[in-house]
Amino acid sequence: MGHFCELPPEEQERLVKENPEYGEIICRCEKITKKEIRDAIENTLGAKTLVSIKYRARNGMGRCQGGFCTPRIVRMLRDEYGFKPDDYLFREAGSNLFTGNVREGEDK
Repeated sequence: MGHFCELPPEEQERLVKENPEYGEIICRCEKITKKEIRDAIENTLGAKTLVSIKYRARNGMGRCQGGFCTPRIVRMLRDEYGFKPDDYLFREAGSNLFTGNVREGEDK
């Protein structure tokens, strides 16, 4: 399957009925759905850094350069994959996005 946004409307409608995550846009600029992000994270290679997700799903490559989608992907990784602040990497080990929580005892 190609990118969701490139499919005919009938096919898009069918996919959204099968899986509502196809109907939730995570990246507005590139029109990338939550399902496409999930597929990038859960693929055989296991994309777990923001850059590896970007290379596989094409998010963050549009006009806003990730200003809209990056917080949504961070939230998705936290809520659905249990990421903690130290788990978020931009590219490789040592490229941490966060160093901890703003408030003590805050896990999310």
